[in-house]
Amino acid sequence: MSWRLDRVLCVLVLGLIIPRVGLPQSQTAKTGSPARRQSRKANATNSLRTIPPVLRAKLGTEQGSNSVSGIWMDSYNYLWTLDQAASGSISGTVNVGESNCPSPIWSVAGSITGNQFTLTATNPTGGDFECVTSFTYSMVIASPGVATGTWVNTDGVSGSVTMTESSEPAAAVIPSNVDFGSVTTNHTATRRLTIQNVGSPGSLLVGFVSSPSPPFTITEGAGAFSLASGATATVTVGFQPSTTGTFSDSISINSNDPLSPTVVPLSGTADLLTTVTVWVDAFIPWNQFGPIAVLPTDFLCFLAPSVPCDSLPEPLSGVDIAGDGRLFSSQTNASSRVHWLETFDANTLAPIVYSTGAGISSLVEATTGATLATAQGSSTALISYPSQLAPGLVSVSVSGGGTFGFLSGIPFTPAINVNATFIIDLTNRECQLVGTYGGFPAFEAYVQGNSDPPVALLQQNVGPEAAWFFELPLLFFSNFHTLAGTMVPF
Repeated sequence: MSWRLDRVLCVLVLGLIIPRVGLPQSQTAKTGSPARRQSRKANATNSLRTIPPVLRAKLGTEQGSNSVSGIWMDSYNYLWTLDQAASGSISGTVNVGESNCPSPIWSVAGSITGNQFTLTATNPTGGDFECVTSFTYSMVIASPGVATGTWVNTDGVSGSVTMTESSEPAAAVIPSNVDFGSVTTNHTATRRLTIQNVGSPGSLLVGFVSSPSPPFTITEGAGAFSLASGATATVTVGFQPSTTGTFSDSISINSNDPLSPTVVPLSGTADLLTTVTVWVDAFIPWNQFGPIAVLPTDFLCFLAPSVPCDSLPEPLSGVDIAGDGRLFSSQTNASSRVHWLETFDANTLAPIVYSTGAGISSLVEATTGATLATAQGSSTALISYPSQLAPGLVSVSVSGGGTFGFLSGIPFTPAINVNATFIIDLTNRECQLVGTYGGFPAFEAYVQGNSDPPVALLQQNVGPEAAWFFELPLLFFSNFHTLAGTMVPF
């Protein structure tokens, strides 16, 4: 009996003098952590951390053996829920808490033999550019309640790790701070927090989430909460500034965690919507126009006087028109057959950039794709200046189109036509595209506020029409595709 009492007292003393290990303020949970890929600028073989690897393992004195069953938080703020079977196998989950990982909850499998155990966490989405496929912790229990360990991930990056188990209710909040970045005035951005009770099994975390001051709000999860061991609650935070400037506040989570309160800093910047850019591109997604456009050289020269027949090499089995050879792209300078673009001042509506026109056509050898000659396509493309429909609501219209430089004048060849209108809500930063567009080739349309990422309003490949070359021009020159888009935030 006395040896058990001494052992219990030793564990209690250790629990009092060894604090719960958190992530030091000088270290970042986003860089070089087990789940995330290392920066391409760094050496992938170097460890980014030298954290003293101390894992406080639960000691199963009832069975006279080591046990890692329980809930843990490590030095990367990863939350582990582990269950050890009598056979020594370990299963569970880990919340890696990485905002750029498609899924934060990864499956865990491992085993323990004597005083050594391993844990392998597997990404449910299989890995991507941001997050690795899996990572493994290798641990050794050096003395009762203490273990040392290292990690390595499938990118070959490795490091040291610290994990801790609480003997009482403990609140963990992911992420530990919220930065909304830059948001346009009168526009709302939202972020989510997760609160989890990472205390020992059987503990109950009871607390209250306080609301921040405007322009920050809590749209979900404010007020009281009660969480059993391992349970989570979601808090949704909104940022809706009405004036420009830099804002900061915090959310306080008060609970029966001995380290309460947990304070989550909030920050964000509000900018005015100063410029709006809208554009439409019509392009050929294939490298060449298509086999149906391959014509004997003499026949093409007879039909199209613009073809420089005298300068073409002989013999040629056939010629073709080069396409743009690309997928949909939000780049304003992407290759296109016809292009409409306008940037205007969101306050005065004055145009800043105005651009329309047809792209360069290339005549190519049908088999090799070698360029034989180039010509400028003709264009009737027009884009209107912004027109105010109501306070804060404006429209920009695009019309016309163009033809291919070397196909001009050839009967029954397709032309590009668009007749559409951007309806732009400057107050709520929303845009709608309505109108019509033709049956050839592929079309895309975008809207962009300031220098923010462009938002696609149209991405449609409508050609080639199977029999366009043999049908009446009216069928393919008319705009028979209808646009009836809804308001889309940008």
